[in-house]
Amino acid sequence: THAKDFGNILNALGLFTGCVMLALALQFFLVLPAIYYAATHRNPYKWMREMESPLFVAFCTCSSAATMPYTLHAVATNWPKTSTARFVIPVGAQLNMNGTSIYQAAVVMYIAQVTGHPLSMGQCFLVAFFTLISSLTTAAIPGAALV
Repeated sequence: THAKDFGNILNALGLFTGCVMLALALQFFLVLPAIYYAATHRNPYKWMREMESPLFVAFCTCSSAATMPYTLHAVATNWPKTSTARFVIPVGAQLNMNGTSIYQAAVVMYIAQVTGHPLSMGQCFLVAFFTLISSLTTAAIPGAALV
């Protein structure tokens, strides 16, 4: 796909959007529940139901920082031991920017595709690695991944 052909750009943009949405859905419905189950041996979907309010706020605001009060309240309501959560939730809200990393990697690969510069497998791994590192430094505010 080359940048001079508008139809191909729109096609690539549609594929980009679908790729990002699919990756985020896989992250939310498969990867994170698998990690939760491996760490706790509990049903992750029951946990998602208990954390419905913070998940809804996170979806609506796109901000990790905005969800912290809701997350702390949900943890205090649903779990007996909350002392660890008071430390882990703020740190996790800042460091757990998986969606940002997925989005940034997809943008780099989309731009490479549209401009006609194919990436090798090694370059794709480098893009994934560096977007993961850069996502750790992204602010926990809406739209920070766009900057």
